[in-house]
Amino acid sequence: MYQGRPDGGLIEVEGRPPPRGRPSTTQPRNGRTTMNRGLIGTIIGILVIIILVIVILQLT
Repeated sequence: MYQGRPDGGLIEVEGRPPPRGRPSTTQPRNGRTTMNRGLIGTIIGILVIIILVIVILQLT
């Protein structure tokens, strides 16, 4: 778990492992997977927004 500090930095709390079980390095070993994950996230986000707009238009 990471907890925000007042100055905006991140501190590691109680020595827990970082999210997704990755070693606590700033740069992942292969940047392609993180890029793909970001792309998938944006595509899902856009789809959700489109679906919401359609639903709202149907309701009105």
